[in-house]
Amino acid sequence: MIKQFCKVALRNLGRQKALALINVLGLSVGLTCFIVFLLYAVNENSYDRFHKRGGDIYRVVEWAEGFPDREPGGSAGLSMAMAPAMAQDLPDVERYVRFRSRGNVLVKVGANVTRLGVSFADAPFFHVFSFPLLHGDPARVLDGPHSAVLTRDMAMRLFGSTDVVGRVIQTNFGGRGGLDTSYTSFEVTGVAENLPANSMFSFGILIGYPYLLRHSDTRSLTDWYQTAGDETFVMLSPGSTLPHDLQRLEDFRNRHLPDEARDFIKKKEWNGKGLPPVTFRLQPLTSIHTDPAIDGAGNPVNPRHIWLLIGMAAAVLLIACINFTTLSIGRSAGRAKEIGVRKVIGSKRRQLVVQFLAESLVLTVVSALLALGLTVLLLPYVSSLTGVALHLSFARFPGLAWMLGVLTLVTGLVAGAYPALVLSGFKPLEVLKSKVRLHGSNLFTRSLVVIQFVLSAGLLTATVIILQQVSFMRSRDLGFQKENVIDIDAADNPSVYAVYRQRVLSDPRVQGVTSADIDLGAGAGFMGGGCSFRGQGGGTLEYLIEPGYISVMGMKLLAGRDFRPALSTDSTHSVIVNQALLEEFHIAPDSAIGQVLNIDGMDDAASAYTIIGLIKDFNYATLSQKVRPQVFLWPQTLKHKHFYVRIAPGDPSGVLTFLGRTWSAMAPGLPFRYAFQDDEMNNLYATEARWSRIFGLAGGMSVFLACLGLFGLAALAAVNRHKEVSIRKVLGASVPGLVRLLSVEFSRLVLIALVIAAPLAWYLMHHWLQGYAFRIDIHWWVFAATGLVTLAVALLTVSLHALRAARANPVEGLRAE
Repeated sequence: MIKQFCKVALRNLGRQKALALINVLGLSVGLTCFIVFLLYAVNENSYDRFHKRGGDIYRVVEWAEGFPDREPGGSAGLSMAMAPAMAQDLPDVERYVRFRSRGNVLVKVGANVTRLGVSFADAPFFHVFSFPLLHGDPARVLDGPHSAVLTRDMAMRLFGSTDVVGRVIQTNFGGRGGLDTSYTSFEVTGVAENLPANSMFSFGILIGYPYLLRHSDTRSLTDWYQTAGDETFVMLSPGSTLPHDLQRLEDFRNRHLPDEARDFIKKKEWNGKGLPPVTFRLQPLTSIHTDPAIDGAGNPVNPRHIWLLIGMAAAVLLIACINFTTLSIGRSAGRAKEIGVRKVIGSKRRQLVVQFLAESLVLTVVSALLALGLTVLLLPYVSSLTGVALHLSFARFPGLAWMLGVLTLVTGLVAGAYPALVLSGFKPLEVLKSKVRLHGSNLFTRSLVVIQFVLSAGLLTATVIILQQVSFMRSRDLGFQKENVIDIDAADNPSVYAVYRQRVLSDPRVQGVTSADIDLGAGAGFMGGGCSFRGQGGGTLEYLIEPGYISVMGMKLLAGRDFRPALSTDSTHSVIVNQALLEEFHIAPDSAIGQVLNIDGMDDAASAYTIIGLIKDFNYATLSQKVRPQVFLWPQTLKHKHFYVRIAPGDPSGVLTFLGRTWSAMAPGLPFRYAFQDDEMNNLYATEARWSRIFGLAGGMSVFLACLGLFGLAALAAVNRHKEVSIRKVLGASVPGLVRLLSVEFSRLVLIALVIAAPLAWYLMHHWLQGYAFRIDIHWWVFAATGLVTLAVALLTVSLHALRAARANPVEGLRAE
């Protein structure tokens, strides 16, 4: 029976090759879009789910909630002392692992020196996490202070082989303030398989944590307020309730930070009831990648973006299904007599429904196979758009096969259900007398066309608004002059700053040189600290700079002055602040100079700092964040890790050669690493730029599919009204008049869709823009422009068939009946 249904389905589709091709093409494009974005969603939600006991592994985070004018959020960088204390105080903790990434350091193998990232981890790392070792004992590879594990690729890069256990690598961590020529030797004790792409961990060289324990000062090992960026992971006993027992975690915190609660009450940041504003929490390992509220490793993504992608893909697929439905209903005119004859000779409605569903499923299966091929071809391009390496791998994602099977089945049933019910419900006597047409009683078909263009116009409008926001962020005045500034990474050799500055200033193309401890832009770190004013506490971002930083970076000094090398107090008791800090502490700008702040955590014993300067707020991070209070200090022990060189406008190639040559002369053997400050700031918006391209792709596909369906409907309408058009031509109707006649109904449907889409798009995009502290206004012309484009494309699509019908020979139309 099923075989017979499929044979009949293929014959019917063969009689209408053009419409079948449109249906297959539309469904395949819709399915391709959905499969690609489904792969992205599955990949993002699969992070770290491959660990054998992944459900028992948690990351310890410090969560802050309840502070005024501060969004809830957390940090994973905690004290070195916390992990051993948790294992001792909380019986639920079976094992713990501290993990720290050092960033790029000098690594030497033989005579070859390069800069590579280095990480540190406790000995149980390969017990807690299921990363397979090619060589080495998981229980011992990280138990020594000079042990190191390489990944497969790193071993091949450094030694050309993976059989390297017992070989030696040397690292230079710097830290002596000058050109440190000493290297520390580490023995390769293991080689790990390359880390999966869907893991939050990323390392090539992993060194045993005992090295840090041996080379850290005593304060770091015992002070809970001093953090070095360690992320602590704990493996809990199965069935532990500790992650949900916030009171037990709070009791643990109070035992080791007994003065914290009192300080919160004293600063009026907590009333003493319930949980304090800062607590410990346990974050599931499998949710780290999709929890951007926690600052830490793993490059987390916003889960709203994932669902947004799925929604966009579902919208495109829905448009494709609507195409199938409308075309199936539209071509009912050609099959009305067939249905009537079938019913006269005894066919039941159930049989007809199954027949039409079989046709739908045949088309859907063909479309799904074509979609899989298109997916393979498009994945490299989509991977570049999303920044995620996507692969159509059923071995890696076992659940993908049944997802695609269910998707194909549901798509076929959804696309074919309504046409099957409509066509099978024709009464034999009526269908043998007349034809079913697009207008009149076919209200449902017209509604589907409206829905198509509501989705298409909405996605197109959203794309334009997102592009506007991205352009706004890239071109906005950030409060400082980011152009023509070169950031030289001098972390390997900060002590040469004074001599290097003197030499490069001799070139007339160099307009200024300054330095700082940290950089600005994408990937830059932040140093936070406590600050108080007249008993009112708050948090600030601290920037350690040298005199001249404000002017070289092009920041605007609103009041006061810059640091002066001739004044010794400027490096010990003076501070420059931004406008946001004054707002935080309710200090009037005209009286800010001379006010005294108490800044916590500075090396100098004195904590009182006098405000000597006020700068205009500048955006140091993405525009989704408000500008936070900032303090600029000039410590006597400033580490000149970043040299900032302002150059004259124009071609920078010549001055770059000069800067590189000067660096090589002063630091032979060390690479000259630089970046343009405007590029570093623009990289903050790389995510938004990628999302705008993805939206553009989805918007373009939706309009294409909607017009594809409209093209088929226009063809059917022209066929159904062929005799009417022929009579009108005989009676003297002009070609433009006939084109207008055949196009007006579709134009009304598109206009109705635009009227519905505009407020919906405005509401959704207005809500999306609220996620940015600095954002554009949505203007009326955006809706007018996208509406005109959509209407023009739709009219062009319909007019092509209308013109063809209007120019046809009327004799053929009259002879046909």
